[in-house]
Amino acid sequence: MKQELKFSLMHLDNYVIVEEPCVLDVTCLSTLHYDVLYTQDGHDRWLVKLNTVTAPNLKVLKKIIKKNTSLGVDTYYSEITYLLSYGAIWETQIYTPEDLPVKGEKLWAAFDFVKGVLCCTHITVKTRKTPTLYKPALDIMQQLTELELIIEQNGKI
Repeated sequence: MKQELKFSLMHLDNYVIVEEPCVLDVTCLSTLHYDVLYTQDGHDRWLVKLNTVTAPNLKVLKKIIKKNTSLGVDTYYSEITYLLSYGAIWETQIYTPEDLPVKGEKLWAAFDFVKGVLCCTHITVKTRKTPTLYKPALDIMQQLTELELIIEQNGKI
C-alpha cells in the first residue's frame, strides 16, 4: 500500500503567490519524460508543476487545513494538489528530449484569467547557458600533435 504524503503550509515555503496577471520567474517541480504526455483531451502536452499558488487557491487551501485541523485529521497532498499551480508545455515547443525542463530548472510562466480563473497560460524554458568545460586532455593532445609536427619537420625521432 502506497503511503500518502501529509501536507502542511510549511511545504509552501518559497512558493510564489500569484495575485494578478503577470509573468514570473518560477521553478519546475516536475520530472518530465519525453514520451509521457497528457493526452486526455486531444491536445497533447506535458503538465508542469510550478512553485506557485494563486491567492484565491491559497485561501481555499487554508480553509481546508483549518477544517481538517479542527476535526483532528491530517491534510494530504491528494486532497489539495488541484489547488497548486500547473502549466503546460506544448508539443510544438519541444523538439528533442533535451528541450524539456528538468526538475528544479527555472522557467518563465505567464499567468492570466481564463474564464474568470487566474491560471498559468504559458510556460517558456529559460535560455540555457553553455558551460565552459575544463579539458586538459585536449590541450595535451594538441601539444603532442605540435611535437610530432616538429619532429617530422626536423627528421628526428
